[in-house]
Amino acid sequence: MKARITFHDLSNYELGIFWAIGSCVREEDAVTFKDRRKYFVEKMESITDSNMYERTTSKNKTQYVLKSYIFDIDSFLKNGWTERKAQIRNVPYLDDYKDFLRAYIELHSSMDYSIRYSRNKKRKWKALRLKIYGNWQLIDSINSILNANVGVTSKTPQKTANETTKVLNYTSLKEIESIFNWLTDSKEYHGEYWDLVDFNLRNPKKIRKESNNN
Repeated sequence: MKARITFHDLSNYELGIFWAIGSCVREEDAVTFKDRRKYFVEKMESITDSNMYERTTSKNKTQYVLKSYIFDIDSFLKNGWTERKAQIRNVPYLDDYKDFLRAYIELHSSMDYSIRYSRNKKRKWKALRLKIYGNWQLIDSINSILNANVGVTSKTPQKTANETTKVLNYTSLKEIESIFNWLTDSKEYHGEYWDLVDFNLRNPKKIRKESNNN
């Protein structure tokens, strides 16, 4: 059996996955990882002595699950980790957040197209938007980290239906490109996510529509 895995045994990228989808089963001294994307659960499986399995969710979607008893939970708690549904969650203290945020953003972000208008309101179109989700405190920290390391403007986190969850919205194509350029790495990354990023960055706008002004 492998030795107990501590906070310091994980790479920053693996810590990003742990923070994003790790859950503690205290009564069993176990940690579980669940996600519909096999890649992230496989990453955690590779450092444990457990095997992941598939389950079907209530929405009839396939979800991958890993349950491991090898993590030293107290080590993660001492370094700032809290349960996913905790009222306050934050990033751990790290010297460099690039790898951590690459994993977290791959798991807890989305890209869509929001409506934009010309100054005189005569033209409207849809343009790319990056949204990053998380606990309000964690989102505040990500906001500050991206501002300090990438140079993007500090945002006002927006509310969601869940009162403890906030979202950062980036609508400037230049800022979105800057964030992804900073996060780019050739070692640890989710290929499908970055394929979608590349596609969206090549198609930053949808067809413009003329508004009706009769």
